[in-house]
Amino acid sequence: MDESGQLIRTASPRDGAQRVVYGCVDLNGMRVKKDHMDFIKNYDKVLNREEVSEVCVSGKYVIFRKGVVVYFHRWEDLAEGLDTIVEQLPKAVPGSVFELFRGGDLLVLKGGWRWPDMRYTHP
Repeated sequence: MDESGQLIRTASPRDGAQRVVYGCVDLNGMRVKKDHMDFIKNYDKVLNREEVSEVCVSGKYVIFRKGVVVYFHRWEDLAEGLDTIVEQLPKAVPGSVFELFRGGDLLVLKGGWRWPDMRYTHP
């Protein structure tokens, strides 16, 4: 999409490997709705990291390249806790699902953490 939210083309698999893909956006015709476009403009610099694969705007979750999904309640919590999440990704079991709470606490919903002796927090 362009800066105004007008859709100009669809993303290719190569695009998804090079930068964050924003999904779950509300459309009005061929234009992204204003509140979702405002979100993308405000948080693009925060979320445009090599570890982030996809952001679901209306569903409030982020998919990281390792296949780890983090759900959250407020965008501010994600922006504040993103560095901590990224630091923890090497310990996360691929495909794990977490819920982020205010203050940066992560609740394991599926998968978990890989410990040095290769145990998991959840089978």
